[in-house]
Amino acid sequence: LINMLNKKGFTLVETLAVIVLIALLFGIGIPGVMRISERMKEKSYNTKVDLIEQAGVLWGQDNKTLLQNDDCDIDRTTYKCSKISIKDLIENDYLQADDKDAGGNYIYNSPRDNSDIANTCVYIYKKNNRVYSFYPENDTSCIDNADGENGFVTNSSAP
Repeated sequence: LINMLNKKGFTLVETLAVIVLIALLFGIGIPGVMRISERMKEKSYNTKVDLIEQAGVLWGQDNKTLLQNDDCDIDRTTYKCSKISIKDLIENDYLQADDKDAGGNYIYNSPRDNSDIANTCVYIYKKNNRVYSFYPENDTSCIDNADGENGFVTNSSAP
């Protein structure tokens, strides 16, 4: 009995019990942390989409004459609209870029997967004499020529 009281360290069973308890805590905690992380990414993405759409509205208010060039289907309704890239909103000071790449091109990252969305489109349209904008995720139809340069699309049939 005296030898057991004078022992130093932990037995293998005690060590395994601690390891199992730590693994159990991680098993319970990690999924919760992952859900919180996903919710934060989604909220960050939604905030960025709101900024994009607000920048689109501001551009549309300054360029109302260009809002008749394309047909846009939004909520099962077709509106006369213009499509503009996020890059164009940045270049015209309606939106701030996240960064520039080595070639000097603007980068605007998606919080979901950190991909560059600067070449995606924003639809800007008028409804009841008010300007609205809509950001359809991953739409690059506003790229107006083969070399990938962006520009205001002033006519959907333009070369």
